Amino acid sequence: TRYGYDASTRDAAESNLHNRTNTKTKPSNSAKNERIYQMKTINVVAAIICKDDKIMIAKRGYGEFEGMYEFPGGKIEPGETPENALIRELKEEMNAHLIVDEFFMHVHYDYPTFILEMDCFLCHIPDNHYELLEHEDCKWIIPGQEDVVWVPADLQIIEKLIARNQA
Repeated sequence: TRYGYDASTRDAAESNLHNRTNTKTKPSNSAKNERIYQMKTINVVAAIICKDDKIMIAKRGYGEFEGMYEFPGGKIEPGETPENALIRELKEEMNAHLIVDEFFMHVHYDYPTFILEMDCFLCHIPDNHYELLEHEDCKWIIPGQEDVVWVPADLQIIEKLIARNQA
């Protein structure tokens, strides 16, 4: 499709959504002191909310990444589909009625203390109603035309959106 949806990519991402634990080797100065530890994997969804040629980005108002911009979304609860999780999260975070249009991409990102697995979807808000319940601010941007400080994992999304717009 025009958004680069790849069914095989989506199927692979969905097949690995729940109950993942990754083993990583923690770097050390000595091989004797090297130990194996379990990194928690967090499965989340993100909404790329589109309106005309712009996308909505939201400024985090809490936590380690406070003040940085992200695509709104959140954790997938056990038994939830990614699409249903996204609809629920946007209702909770922005009191918005979200329509999920299509899968856009999967992001794997290794943070220092956990692994993020994120499914990203192109979406829209049909009635244009939303209110910020958890974010500090939000704005509509054209991808690549503003200097934005992004939450690290979301950089992959904006890069793919910019590349798509240049194609």
